[in-house]
Amino acid sequence: MSGSNLQDLDAASNEASADFSKPWQFSDVVLVVGGETFHVHRSMLAMWSPVFSSMFTAQFKEQKADKIPLPGKKAAEFKEMLQVIYPIFDKEVHTTNCFFLLELAKEYMMTKLTNKCERFLLAELEDLKFDCLSLLSAAEAYGMKELEKACIEQAKLMSFDQLKRNALYKKIKHSNFQTVVEAQMTKMESDILDKDFKSFQALKNKVEFLKDCGAEALDELEKLTDATLIDLGNTDRVNARMDSKLRWLNRNRGSLFVPFNRLHEKLKEISDYDNV
Repeated sequence: MSGSNLQDLDAASNEASADFSKPWQFSDVVLVVGGETFHVHRSMLAMWSPVFSSMFTAQFKEQKADKIPLPGKKAAEFKEMLQVIYPIFDKEVHTTNCFFLLELAKEYMMTKLTNKCERFLLAELEDLKFDCLSLLSAAEAYGMKELEKACIEQAKLMSFDQLKRNALYKKIKHSNFQTVVEAQMTKMESDILDKDFKSFQALKNKVEFLKDCGAEALDELEKLTDATLIDLGNTDRVNARMDSKLRWLNRNRGSLFVPFNRLHEKLKEISDYDNV
């Protein structure tokens, strides 16, 4: 056969293989999907899928059938799956085909195809192109453990309000729900402790400020009572009741500041303990 004839044969074979519509490269079985026929290779499908491998064995009627119908599937999606699993096409998993490929992979137990989809989704998750809870739901449905773990780790970083607003929050698997909630509780406890410490510092500063203000007020009170008591001896206009109150105030003015002193000392003890 001449070189020209070989080129024509290769071209015809490549054209046929592009949509699997005609026999090509020793294809040995025809699958009927959505009213379309796909000329494929039993060995190729068997390598990817134990379901197809069983289908082509002697105990199944499909073993010798010229055409095998696969109802309930879309021809375009099935062709996309074939182009992904056949090495000659070098077809990649992408956003458009990923989820229906996962569904087909689940039905035909194509672990390698599921793994290809998982690797793609892990990269998308890392680039924040997908919501982690929506991918977590898919990871649970299709048994993608590595993706499931990565989604949970991202969900732990979300605020509790963000989680509650997500429609899928309560639809995820119970064990994963529990893991995310426990992580949120731990995060909230840490935040509360941090806020408590900041509140404590703010309270301590306020008490110190009040103590300083109180000291100034006490000094002014001492000056006032001293001046008033001096005047008591020089006037007859101050009645006995006022005289008694002023003298009591003068005797007990130090005790008026005791609560501030006690509170300040207590806060100082707590602060010194925390700094140990």
